[in-house]
Amino acid sequence: MPSQQPELIYTPNGQLFVGRVTEQEDMRYALRDMLQPNRDDETLPAIFLLYGDGGIGKTSLSQRFEAIASEEEPFAGAFQILRVDWEEQRRRVPALQVAREQISPDTVLELFYKQAAKEWGDKAFTQYQQVKAQLHEVEQEAEKRFPARGMGMKWGVS
Repeated sequence: MPSQQPELIYTPNGQLFVGRVTEQEDMRYALRDMLQPNRDDETLPAIFLLYGDGGIGKTSLSQRFEAIASEEEPFAGAFQILRVDWEEQRRRVPALQVAREQISPDTVLELFYKQAAKEWGDKAFTQYQQVKAQLHEVEQEAEKRFPARGMGMKWGVS
């Protein structure tokens, strides 16, 4: 009986993807768990965070995870996926080119919003846009009533 050759997997840039078998199986396990109908937290989003030193394959692994979640059965079509490469964003966004402790939560939220709006369209974020506009109005009113006296203070989340 001839042995069956394993399927070759390539990254989006055409490189052969090898190894990381345990990580791929862990991803499949997590995705299968999210497909279970009896989950108490079924309305919550799931976030997978990959971190580590540069050059160890995080980008390739995240691309592989995206392929598993979007192309393999039973996962295909079951998830909305937003993959953000933090280092790429740091190169492009000046507000991220500071020490990690100096990056405000609203900067991170805005980054995710812009990436998601680019992927899925602005209409999916109408409520977010309304809340953001209300916050801006409140900040302006607070600045009028309680001027920071030149201290450069910003109202809101920081």
